[in-house]
Formats: sequence, structure tokens, C-alpha cells
Amino acid sequence: MPKNTITSEQEALYLALLNRDVPAEMEKWEGYKHIDIAIPEVKVNIEVDGGHHNTSKRHALSDLKRTYHSHKKGYATIRIPNCLTRDKKTIEETAEYIVKLLNHNFDKMKEEEKKIMYKGSVSKIFVELKNKGHIGQKKKPKRSNCVDCSKSTVKGRERCLDCYYKYMEKKK
Repeated sequence: MPKNTITSEQEALYLALLNRDVPAEMEKWEGYKHIDIAIPEVKVNIEVDGGHHNTSKRHALSDLKRTYHSHKKGYATIRIPNCLTRDKKTIEETAEYIVKLLNHNFDKMKEEEKKIMYKGSVSKIFVELKNKGHIGQKKKPKRSNCVDCSKSTVKGRERCLDCYYKYMEKKK
């Protein structure tokens, strides 16, 4: 199970979701494939796709198979094209809509869990999610400092989100 290369678009979306307290995991291995960004608490996988995913039959079929395997495990797959992660305004809007989707999925899960009652109590996962009050929070990732401005950033990442956007603008 070789680890995939993390793209700048994938990292930008991941950081935008972390900034919204989404308990996201990057490059999560789920037994069949690596997930670009996984949010297991609400059974959602996010795949950040480059243009080749739309023009190559081989990639398109591979994506469909990956989605199928996730679906069999009860996970929804959201496909985000790279063009939605290249500038700050668009990625912020993209992240906001993803949060709306996650919250909707969480609400659906709560309703399903309410239906699965046994011996007068709800299942353990529902109780845990309910106690968290929203889609859930995991421990905050370890932090380090941005190489450009010294702001706090996710450990192992060179730049904070603001400096990342500036860096990407300069690269163009």
C-alpha cells in the first residue's frame, strides 16, 4: 500500500477544513485504497481530482471502482475538481459547502441511529456523536510554525493557509 503523493490542492482543502474544526484525515488507507481526505465520523470521503480524471477512461473507471468500494462500506464520496482549490475565495466557499454537506450527513446519521434502538437505549456511536454536539472533533493536530510568517500551522506543513495562497499566486 504505497502512500500517494499529497497535491497542493488536496493540502489546501484539508487545511481549509481543519480551520473549520472538521475532523479530517489526509491520505487515510481504508483497505482498498488511499482516501485523499477522509471524515470517518460522518462516513464521508473526499477525493480531490485533477483534470485527467475527466479525460481518461482508465482513471474514470478506477474512480468509479473506488467509489463503489467506499459505498459498500457505507461511505459517501465527494469529488472535488482541482479548479475549486486554487484560489482563496473559491476554496473557502468550497470548504463551506463541504461543511454543510457534512452537517447534513451527520443529521441523517442521527436520524438513522434513532431508528436503531434496542433495549430502550440508542447505539453507542449515536451517544458519542450526540455528546460531541456536531460532526465531532478529534484532537487538534500537532502544530508548527509557518516558514513565511511564523503563524501556527499543521505540523509537517511549511505554510499557513494565508501564506499558502500567496505562494500559489506567485507560482502562477
